[in-house]
Amino acid sequence: MASDERALATWLASRDDRELADIFTARSVSPSAPWKDFFDAADALLEATSVERAMVHLTRGELISLAATVDGGPLPRPRRRRRRAWRS
Repeated sequence: MASDERALATWLASRDDRELADIFTARSVSPSAPWKDFFDAADALLEATSVERAMVHLTRGELISLAATVDGGPLPRPRRRRRRAWRS
């Protein structure tokens, strides 16, 4: 997972302060987190419990897209809801 940490640390380092604040707020990161650099942040954000806490807030569609991306497959087409015929 070291390459994942490196990629995330590099990505975090390329964000501006406002984006980082938004990201850390969305991930419920404490302002007193003991991180010294972006590698510490990446390591903490990639911990299983941190990822699980973040995933709880995703919609079903976002989870499906995430799963398809991880699997390397195509994104599924959205289902169309069937309209029910009204009976009188």
